[in-house]
Amino acid sequence: MIVATKSKLLPVTIILLAGIFVTNSFCTGELTGLQGSIRTQLVSKLKFTTEQVKDIERLIKTLDDDRLSTEYVQKKINEGVAKKASFAELRRVVSNWVNAMKIAAGFVRKARGNGLTVRDEKYCVQLFAECLQRGYDIKFLDELEKESKTAGVSVDNLLHKVQDHVLLVENGVSNQTAKLVISWSIKMQHSEFAKYMDLITFARKNGVEGGMMDNELGELVRKKKSFGWFKQRIEFLIKNRARDEVRSEVLKDKNKENRK
Repeated sequence: MIVATKSKLLPVTIILLAGIFVTNSFCTGELTGLQGSIRTQLVSKLKFTTEQVKDIERLIKTLDDDRLSTEYVQKKINEGVAKKASFAELRRVVSNWVNAMKIAAGFVRKARGNGLTVRDEKYCVQLFAECLQRGYDIKFLDELEKESKTAGVSVDNLLHKVQDHVLLVENGVSNQTAKLVISWSIKMQHSEFAKYMDLITFARKNGVEGGMMDNELGELVRKKKSFGWFKQRIEFLIKNRARDEVRSEVLKDKNKENRK
């Protein structure tokens, strides 16, 4: 009876051990499959040497050691392969992304330890790493974390606000004004904040410089103005910009005639 029991348990034990091995490979960032993919592409398409490939793999393995997914970095490597990047270029990109993801992971874990909710850790790490790569200044983060905790905002939503901050700055708004607006949106728990962002992006596409919006945004926050007020101000700026363009064209035409 004992022998029979052992013979039945043995296959089950093997299956369980295999399951543990597979689970661990997913938790540590799927590095095993990724290495083969990297090696194939870098050797066959970019003609990297064995040492160069190992150097790239060592960088990626540091993510694996920290139990972070390497999936996003592989996408960046694929982009580099498509662009036929040099070893120096690709190594710099991979190194920057690895560092950004480590910083992002450290923040997400710290925020969770401080009592904030994290719904999707992998997504949060990737989102914040991308914001860092786009130039987000980490000095604003501690205060934003405190405000989010007070308002009951999750890390996922906090990092969406960080993304909004980056977009504001990319649209020419100053870092300080962007920080003011984002803090306001968290404290006021604006569910319709996307409307403000869409309006700012629309204004930028219509030639309104970010510096011109700084005053309007500052007044919006400090004087607690309505969305309707902000919309009117942005429309006014767009009209002024259009008038300035017309005047500029008229002056150009007059100058051309005078030269004749």
